[in-house]
Amino acid sequence: MKHTTTHRQLFLVLQGGVVIDTPGMRELGIVSADLDKSSSDIEEFAQRCKFSDYRHENESKCAVREAIENGLIDIDRLESYKKLQK
Repeated sequence: MKHTTTHRQLFLVLQGGVVIDTPGMRELGIVSADLDKSSSDIEEFAQRCKFSDYRHENESKCAVREAIENGLIDIDRLESYKKLQK
C-alpha cells in the first residue's frame, strides 16, 4: 500500500515571497535569486581580490579568504554562497 497525501498549504512570507508545504516533497530549489542583495558583503570582498576568476579557496591575494581569516565572513556563508551560484 502506498500512502499519498493531497493536502497542500501556501504560506505568505511577510518580507515577500511564499512557502509551499507539499507533503512528500523531498527537495527544494531556487528558481532565481539576487545574490547581490543576500551576499553583498561577500561580493564586496570579492571585488577586492587580485583576479576576478577566483574560487575563493586557496588563491593568493584573495580578499574573501582574508576576510574569513579575520572573522569578517563566516566560512559557512561562503559555502552557501557558492552553492547558490551553481
